[in-house]
Amino acid sequence: MPSSNVAPAAIDPVSARFKDKDLERAYRKFALAQGGRLDQLLMISGAFIHLGYGILDWIVLGDLAPFTVTLRLISFPFLLALFALTFTPWGYRNMMWITVAIVAIVSVSFAGIIAAIGSNTPPYYVGLIQLAVQFSAVARLNFRVCAGLLSFMTITLVIATHGFAPGPDLLAGQVMVVSIFLGAAAGNYFLERNRRKEFMTYREREHYFAQVLEMAEDAERSVDRKNALLNVLGHVVKTPLHQIIGYAQIIEQTDQPDGPGDETRSFASEIYRAGTSLSHQSQRLLDYSRADAGLLPASPQMTTPTRVVREAIYRHQTPAETKRITLNLECGEENIFVDPRHMTRALDELIDNAVRYCPPGSTITISSEVTSIGDIISIRDDGPGITNSNFDLAGEALRQVEDVRKLGGDKLGIGVSLSRTLTRIAGGKLYICSIPDHGCLAQIVIPPATEGVAAAQPKTAA
Repeated sequence: MPSSNVAPAAIDPVSARFKDKDLERAYRKFALAQGGRLDQLLMISGAFIHLGYGILDWIVLGDLAPFTVTLRLISFPFLLALFALTFTPWGYRNMMWITVAIVAIVSVSFAGIIAAIGSNTPPYYVGLIQLAVQFSAVARLNFRVCAGLLSFMTITLVIATHGFAPGPDLLAGQVMVVSIFLGAAAGNYFLERNRRKEFMTYREREHYFAQVLEMAEDAERSVDRKNALLNVLGHVVKTPLHQIIGYAQIIEQTDQPDGPGDETRSFASEIYRAGTSLSHQSQRLLDYSRADAGLLPASPQMTTPTRVVREAIYRHQTPAETKRITLNLECGEENIFVDPRHMTRALDELIDNAVRYCPPGSTITISSEVTSIGDIISIRDDGPGITNSNFDLAGEALRQVEDVRKLGGDKLGIGVSLSRTLTRIAGGKLYICSIPDHGCLAQIVIPPATEGVAAAQPKTAA
């Protein structure tokens, strides 16, 4: 989270404004957008409060009541006109100066009433104080304008009471008003500084948010470019690669007197094996790219663990026999609701890892069992396992941990990641645990078939 602190040099210590004029203008726009409607409500409430004092005038002042009430009634339309002006684009932009005009009109009205009645009665002091605090603390007046306006209100009060007989009451009233005015000015000073600090915090957060959004968009574009590149490479490589594999197989299988010699057939056999391996790896990359981009649709259906495991084992029987690795199949015939194609590919990657890393003469057991949380397909091997320091890295795509490099395993480093993604798309969840020198255990948890069918059915309105 960005810091809320603003360098002291950014704000003028005297005026409580930003030294940077562009920043100050940006703050004014921000303040207006955040509090403009509240300021409008404040203006109309102040105008009606000013008019409401006419009721007090009528009750208290007796013969002078018509004069004071008339003065309030005359000033009231001007206040409403200024308030209505704030609903125009120009008025909304210049709301601070309209606020100044409203406060000045009301201040002069109060001063005129005090001069007319020849008394500094408390209600009018209270009215001035309320007006000062209301507009200096809530309306977005900057400190210099606020201080000038409060000074103007003080001067009107001094002029209004100029002819009064000096005494404790007059002095006490003036001191009370002036002291509260000074307090309002000080409050406005610190309020404006804090508002600008909040504005800088807001700008920092907006800046960080924009950066995060830009990074997310860049990452999304990078993923799109990566997927497009892999797709293009896959299609570009596949066609000539299949031709190479086909011609190599023809040369290898040619048995004629004038055909290729043993050395040529040996070379062709190597080309065939390398081409087949390259074709398989390119297909894995394409599968990973499409799965990562969410481009592999799922078509779940009823099947059995035995069926999907047998299809996954088929490709690994020859490599396992070459290394004298025993593949034990202990799966049941219970129903599972998954996408059989994606589940077979996920199991294929897991079995491929187990065959690659298990030492000769070891055993790989593929089993299934029904539990309260669903069907669990387990693949257990007697390989070297993965050390604790490398376990987290083993599941990251395109990463090879030191344990794998030493054993000359998966050169792409996508086996576990691709298995996990394909398992999720197929309708299950993959868990892997490993103990160094004691092998690995991979378990695919598949929800009960009834739950899977219910989740796959379209929901209809009740």
